[in-house]
Amino acid sequence: MIALALDTSGPVGSVAVLRTCPGTSASTTEGARDGSGQGAPTTATATHGEAESRRRHNAALDRRSRPNGAVVSGQVLNGEAPQAQVLALRTIDDGMRRGVELFPAIEAALDEAGVRAREISVVAVGTGPGSYTGLRVGVTAARALAYATGAELMGVPSCDALAAAAPQDAGTLAVVVDARVRAVYVAVYTRAADGRRQRAGPPRILPPAEAAEAIPGGALVVGDALDAHGEAFAHFRCAPQPRNAGAPEIARLALAARARGEHQTIDAVVPLYLRKTAAERKLEEGRA
Repeated sequence: MIALALDTSGPVGSVAVLRTCPGTSASTTEGARDGSGQGAPTTATATHGEAESRRRHNAALDRRSRPNGAVVSGQVLNGEAPQAQVLALRTIDDGMRRGVELFPAIEAALDEAGVRAREISVVAVGTGPGSYTGLRVGVTAARALAYATGAELMGVPSCDALAAAAPQDAGTLAVVVDARVRAVYVAVYTRAADGRRQRAGPPRILPPAEAAEAIPGGALVVGDALDAHGEAFAHFRCAPQPRNAGAPEIARLALAARARGEHQTIDAVVPLYLRKTAAERKLEEGRA
């Protein structure tokens, strides 16, 4: 199975192509490659009939696995994930140019991996919280790719991906991400009874000092807010890496959720915005 993952939630965006290893859990099989074993140029898409057939199949899976339209939470991490090999990874450093450079990065990653667009079974995208523009660009691109190829779309909170990449020896973990408005996004993770890491509640946006108060004592703290607001978290044990979520972890969490039988519709995958846009804030200030 081939997974394409996008993460555009932070200052450094990334695109990854992964292949699940033979013999691991997967609910669908990887698309057949051409006789030479090499992928064709990445602009190819599934035919209308192929895409529509895969959409109907995924919709049927969704109706069975999400009664009453419940949305997958993505809160339990590191469990039941099929092993996956990273075939290609591309980064986008300039957040302001993400809308311009994202699709070329996707094409370059697929080309390096030797994968055609119609071979993609899963498109995974980081849903935030994070940069408003970055999230909008990434989720829109992921939805368009899933629709065009007929691949299944899975949204993963970016804070969960960062937590999954953090050192695994910590019992309690806090992810703190710079919100760029004298505030941070914060999410706290504990260990489930089976040892898996789980989010204790929804991520929040708080001033740095309040975010520190919301973190249990003894927690390990990770995230790029340590660079901008390190003094607020100086009394915690802090890990130098990771600072940002990455596309490979987004893909692995999506594959793990899929292996557990969780599915999402294209329309259900939306950005996780926790703060208003600059325009909305200015409008409110003008009315005050």
